[in-house]
Amino acid sequence: MSRQREDSAEGCRSMASDDQQRADESGNPQMRAILERSAAAWESRAKLLDRLEASSAARAQASSEAANAVNPLAVDDSDHDRSSPN
Repeated sequence: MSRQREDSAEGCRSMASDDQQRADESGNPQMRAILERSAAAWESRAKLLDRLEASSAARAQASSEAANAVNPLAVDDSDHDRSSPN
């Protein structure tokens, strides 16, 4: 399953750029206004997706750091020779 263009910030920015270009080329004022609003909406979605991605990355980093934190009550048996019975 491939990712849709509207599912990434980059794709949304591309769609915003496309709509803005079409708006700039439009001779119809009503169509130009519609396309400009569409471009603004795609840009807003791109910013939202950027924030969500950054938030998700920060949570993943925090989770990883928490999982790797040293537990002060844990017993360190790294010096213990596992081949000897004692």
